[in-house]
Amino acid sequence: MSLYFLYFESKNNLATNYDGFKDVGKFDFPKNLSAGAMRLQYEGKNYECAIVSDKSHQCANDYFLKGNDDIKHELIEFIKSRLKNECIISNLIGYVERNEKIPPKVLELESIEINSLIEKFTTRNLSDGRGLRISRMN
Repeated sequence: MSLYFLYFESKNNLATNYDGFKDVGKFDFPKNLSAGAMRLQYEGKNYECAIVSDKSHQCANDYFLKGNDDIKHELIEFIKSRLKNECIISNLIGYVERNEKIPPKVLELESIEINSLIEKFTTRNLSDGRGLRISRMN
């Protein structure tokens, strides 16, 4: 079993720039960090997710190794670029591939602002079914 991350976007209902809502969920994920795509159901809605891996495309475990800050930085920069649109909330959850046909479950998302992402980027916060709901700084 390997740990991956799933990245998906949801709408920020507090946003005031209504034109930006059309771009929520329409992202081009960095190819060198992508291990494909899948669907996820969260709070009764279906989302298209990017499966996030380290550059080996085998899993996401290398994000937590010392000295691998470049892949973590690349993922964080992608999230920051998406959050320039105030209508987007970026969601990142841990997902363990079990070779089953059961869709992943979101157990818990902790809401944070983007400036807290580096300190919250831990195995405890990004374990199977747990993750981060990331928004812009207000």
